[in-house]
Amino acid sequence: MIEVREATGRLGAEVRLIYKRLEKPAYVFTGILLIPSQSHMWTVVDEERGTTGVREAVITAELMNAGELTWQDYERKWAHDPYDPDYRGVDRGVLRFFSDDELFDERFPDHPLSKIRRVLTDLSRSVQVASAESTNA
Repeated sequence: MIEVREATGRLGAEVRLIYKRLEKPAYVFTGILLIPSQSHMWTVVDEERGTTGVREAVITAELMNAGELTWQDYERKWAHDPYDPDYRGVDRGVLRFFSDDELFDERFPDHPLSKIRRVLTDLSRSVQVASAESTNA
C-alpha cells in the first residue's frame, strides 16, 4: 500500500488509494477512487516501462550525498507501511518507498505513480454521474 486518503470531491466524500505490485522487472501501480455514498469506483493502472528504478535511484543518491540517509537508515526506513511502520507481513519490495512520496511527483511527472495521482485528482474534480432516470429517458 502506498497511500489511502479521504477527501471531499465533486460527488461528496471519497476515498483514494494507491498500491503497487511487482511484476519483475517493473512495478505496476493501481489507483482507486471510491465514492461510497453512490457506490461508484474508478480504477486506474499504469506500469513502469523501459528503464526502471530511476525515481528510487535519484532520490536515494541525493539523500545519501546530502548526509540525510545512511545505509543503515536505508535498510530500516526506505520501504515501510505508511500506516504501520513495524509491519513486516509482505515483501519489502511492495511497501511504500520513501521515493513514492507525492513530494517527488513534480520532479518525475512521467513516472506511473505521478500519473496515477494526477488522474485520481482529475477524476475527483471532474467526474459526473448520470442518474438511471436520465439514461432511461
